[in-house]
Amino acid sequence: MAFVTVTPLKTTYGWRGVIYPAGCTSIPESLAIALGLDTESEKSISQNGALQLINSAASSEALEVLPGIGPANASRIFQARPKDGYESLEAVALVPELSNAIDWDVIETWEPEG
Repeated sequence: MAFVTVTPLKTTYGWRGVIYPAGCTSIPESLAIALGLDTESEKSISQNGALQLINSAASSEALEVLPGIGPANASRIFQARPKDGYESLEAVALVPELSNAIDWDVIETWEPEG
């Protein structure tokens, strides 16, 4: 799925099972087209399923589907998420006070069902 950069969303949108919250600037190209949004860049952003979920989740509870994350880590990741999202899973792993037991290799290969 190709992502494009758009002006910040004014409304939260659900698209193909993923929530894109108001303020989000990286959305699937298909959603941008459906909304008739002008893209600021046609450059695609490659994100795996886990990073995409982390950057687009509307609540910390949505992150609990990731293997080994759980409620406490999900909350920490969600609360520390930068306005424009995390650049990589490595950046997510640097969030303070995350469990050392998280297997980032497993999370890197995670893909949403469906």
